[in-house]
Amino acid sequence: MKKTLLFFSLIIVGISFLYVTNSCRKELIPPDGVNEPITFWNPDTNWIRLKEGDTITTVVRLTTDRPIDSFSCKYNVSTKFHVFDPALDPLEELYTKRFYPDTNNLQVVSEVFQVPNDTTINKTDVVRLVYTMFARGNQQYQKTLRIDIK
Repeated sequence: MKKTLLFFSLIIVGISFLYVTNSCRKELIPPDGVNEPITFWNPDTNWIRLKEGDTITTVVRLTTDRPIDSFSCKYNVSTKFHVFDPALDPLEELYTKRFYPDTNNLQVVSEVFQVPNDTTINKTDVVRLVYTMFARGNQQYQKTLRIDIK
């Protein structure tokens, strides 16, 4: 009788231990399998071609293991032959969004962007949209969408 009681006690302790350790585990990869902090859903690539005056609805998914504080989009217009560096080249702000902490640290941002249609844009120019996400703990992620002008 004592051996049976000891055996069942060990089984209950073992199951309790497995339950506690697995229930506290954090999901590291989002359900869709993409493990990037900034992911383009529309367009689904980071390099596209548009004409002057065209509009595009950009859909960007943000995810990180920390609460997302804010997200900004800036742009730069330069030539195709210019070596672009977002830290050094001048950027003009399009928009900034602030978020309240989300339990799964997942946000989707959708905005419409229109390629400039004035005399400052040439056929050899490139518009770069620089997306920056800020998360708690001084985490910063950046990704660039390149738009070649046709």
